[in-house]
This record gives sequence, structure tokens and C-alpha cells, in this order.
Amino acid sequence: MAAETIRLEGQKELANRLRALGGSRLRRAAIAAVQQGMKPLLQSAKRLVPVSSGRLRASLGAGVQVRRRKDGAIGRVGPRRDFRFTGKGRLKGQKLVSGSGKQRDKALAKGYAQDRTNPSMYARGIELGVDKSGRVRRKAGPARFMIRALESQKQAAIDAVAAELRSRVAP
Repeated sequence: MAAETIRLEGQKELANRLRALGGSRLRRAAIAAVQQGMKPLLQSAKRLVPVSSGRLRASLGAGVQVRRRKDGAIGRVGPRRDFRFTGKGRLKGQKLVSGSGKQRDKALAKGYAQDRTNPSMYARGIELGVDKSGRVRRKAGPARFMIRALESQKQAAIDAVAAELRSRVAP
């Protein structure tokens, strides 16, 4: 989908304080900052996503990946593999669980049914209007909810990352 790189430039004092943290404290600060930056993007994406059954909205989540060889963290907003939801529309009232692993097993034990839809492929069809092979999946055209969320909340995400980093290195 869409990718955006955030660099805080011109703030030498902040950069020096971050380097002084070093090791695990720097890693924790980067993770916390990226998590804060993902919140406005996720909220906006959930607000903008078209809802038919509620599956796509329920699958949206945010995650952080730490880059070991380089200083920094990568934040991703998009569909998750493992999630639970109660259907709306044509799936009204059905309790479904997607994915695999312990969460799915617990949900199945509670009476949820297995949802076999691949959330990433489903999201691609809604976002772009076509699936991987190029077949039209959305007659209304591409929804572009993720791109619109990024465009509308980019500055809020940058501000949240900067504020969290400043709070972590405050003297």
C-alpha cells in the first residue's frame, strides 16, 4: 500500500540525546514513538474504510517492527491476520475469527466460526478496486481509504512521534 518515511531533521540536540540513550532505552523510545505516530493513522483508516460486513474494519491494526542493523523502527498500519469480529450486513450477528494460533483456538472454543477470507487480499481489493490478478473487485471503484488516511493524518503522526521522542529524552 502506501509508505512514508519520517525524518526529524534540524534538531541536533534531540538527535544527540537520543544517541546518548543507547541500546535498549533507545529501542524502547523508538518503538513508543512509532506506536504513538500510528494511532492517528489507524483511527483515520478505520473511520474512512467502507463497511459492508465489518470484516475489513475489524482487521485493521498497527504494528511496529524494530530494525536491528540500523537505528529505528518501522510502523505499519493495515489488515492483521489474526482478529475477531461480529459481522454486520450479510454476516449480521455471526461471530468470526480469522488467522491461526492461540487466539484463533481460544475464539473457536468460545463459539466463534473460522473466517477463511485473507484480510490482506480483501483489503487490496477494496483499497485499489482490483485484486492481485487485476480483476475488478469493487464496482464502485477504489476506496483509497488507506491513502486518504495517510494524507490527512501525516502531520499528526509526525507530531506524535516528535512529542513522544521529546518526552523520552527530556532532562
